Amino acid sequence: MPAGKILMMFAIFLSLGPLIYSQDIHSPENRLKFGNQLYSEKDYLRAIGEYNEYLKTNDNDTVRYKIAEAYFRMDKYPQAEDNYKSLFSSYTLQDEAKFGLIKATFFRGDFDFLRQYSLKSPYFTPKYEMEIKRLINITYLLDTSTNIEPLKVVAVFPSDAQTTMLDLLEMKLHPNYKDPTLATVLSVFVPGLGKAYCKQYTDGIIAFVGTGLSIIFAVNNFNSGSVFKGTVFTGLAAFFYGGSIYGSAAAAQNYNAGIKFNFENGVKVFLNSNNYFLPKDRF
Repeated sequence: MPAGKILMMFAIFLSLGPLIYSQDIHSPENRLKFGNQLYSEKDYLRAIGEYNEYLKTNDNDTVRYKIAEAYFRMDKYPQAEDNYKSLFSSYTLQDEAKFGLIKATFFRGDFDFLRQYSLKSPYFTPKYEMEIKRLINITYLLDTSTNIEPLKVVAVFPSDAQTTMLDLLEMKLHPNYKDPTLATVLSVFVPGLGKAYCKQYTDGIIAFVGTGLSIIFAVNNFNSGSVFKGTVFTGLAAFFYGGSIYGSAAAAQNYNAGIKFNFENGVKVFLNSNNYFLPKDRF
């Protein structure tokens, strides 16, 4: 073959090579592979883009389910719910899709929907009945519900988790709150007593001793004719007394905030450590 033709064919190959390569990397199969790689790397937004390109030429329930899961893992729960619903008629992933919607509803915080509809058609799936019941019962730890039967709530959880659940429910239903009004009144009658009521014993002793000594010094100085010193100690007594009253109310509020924080943090740690009792993802 003449060298000219060889060079011409080589030039044509070079010019078409990038086009062939470009077409190859954008083939549906490569789109899917790249999407799966991005998904495994938790680059969910780009994975969704690749999956959607793949679905333009191939209808695949697994890919559609992974799109829903990607939205769920990005905390985009409304989008996840819409994509899960599109799989309710799927032959292979109907159960997973229904449970996926219930998961998304739970994390979106729509507890009323969860309690009213998740055990009814078309949302209920017997395959995940226990997991659904657990999510429903977890909601009683997360909202303001007080009409709770603790033993019934914990019955659907593993035995090793029931004790912790009962303790958390007890903290929720019977928090050992302190009454700010009572704390204030106590310190009106006995300086520092409201602080002690809120378990700030050191502050209570300081308020009691500071107020008492200031009053004693004020009286002694007035009796000895030292009006200036008597006035100073009177002001100091008023400072300790007034601070004790105001501080007792604040101490009660801080005490209650601490109880609430400890409860909420305890619930968070407990549920995260158990992955909200969700089944391991198969994808």
